[in-house]
Amino acid sequence: MWQQTYATRADMQQATYLSQHALPFRHLLAAQQRSHLPARRVLLFGGAIIVLLTGGILIWFSIHGLLATPSAPLVPTPSASYQTVMFGIDAQHTHAISTEHTLTPQMVSHLVAGWTSFPADGSLFSSPIVADGMVYIGSLDGRLYAYRSTGCAQSSCAQSPCAPRWYTTPTRDLITAAPAVAAHTVFVSSNDGTLYAFDARGCAHAPCPPLWTSISTNVPLASSPAVVNNVVYVGSWDHRLYAFNANGCGKPSCQPLWTSIATDSIIESSPTIAGGVIYIGSVDEHLYAFDTAGCPASPCSPLWTSPALGESIESSAMVANGTVYIASLDHKLYTFHLPPPGS
Repeated sequence: MWQQTYATRADMQQATYLSQHALPFRHLLAAQQRSHLPARRVLLFGGAIIVLLTGGILIWFSIHGLLATPSAPLVPTPSASYQTVMFGIDAQHTHAISTEHTLTPQMVSHLVAGWTSFPADGSLFSSPIVADGMVYIGSLDGRLYAYRSTGCAQSSCAQSPCAPRWYTTPTRDLITAAPAVAAHTVFVSSNDGTLYAFDARGCAHAPCPPLWTSISTNVPLASSPAVVNNVVYVGSWDHRLYAFNANGCGKPSCQPLWTSIATDSIIESSPTIAGGVIYIGSVDEHLYAFDTAGCPASPCSPLWTSPALGESIESSAMVANGTVYIASLDHKLYTFHLPPPGS
């Protein structure tokens, strides 16, 4: 698997630099002994040499970016604030990126290839998630991979292919769903039936173990998790929606905060959250709406269930302007909204 070696090149270069530039001091001492120069002149001359050499060392280190640390850290320095990003960008799956101002209609035709990653041990099936300068993506080899969004180094002109900044210990099955990032934690579901939570900053030595995992549902989790108000929601092939505390439970394996009642078939759809309501589709042809707060006694019944749509629902719902949009395998797009006032 990936092995990244960070040599203490700065230490060696610093030692070489100082040893090479120690020669003027020896020559200065020899000159003093030969010519018997007054001590004050020698000291002044020596002080000037020291100042010049010190300035040169500082400039050399500044250019090479080595003042802060002699070797590149494995774990990126955390930023002051953390982004929350998931499948579809946000919990409503709007796929809208309001902060993008570079790739305009006038500029997009000029796109050229950038960096690429080294091949993982399995196909990259999930959608990537970009947050806090990192790209996270799941693989069919059961691992989550994390790359710098700028490539192999801080510059976007970095060479490629690029090795991952860090990667996880393998889950027990494929990862097909997109991860979600919230509060410096990456959440990813696996076909082994388990939700995994990893530190988004990685660890000292990859592969990185999870911070915590969910109990296994013993059937695949092909749904991408959604995170809102410190709760992670994910659908399962056991026909249920699960809600977990995003901070875990203080144990390696955590029980859900609550689950839904079982639908009549598997859930591959990813949860969509808007206005305190979770919308999720099932292969049983129905779209379900649940309260994000759950219910007094789990399992929780839906607040609303759509009529059967004629075929399986495997897409994720989209909510905008009081309307819920959902696609079905019966070749149709469906919408649902509140009735007009007074009707």
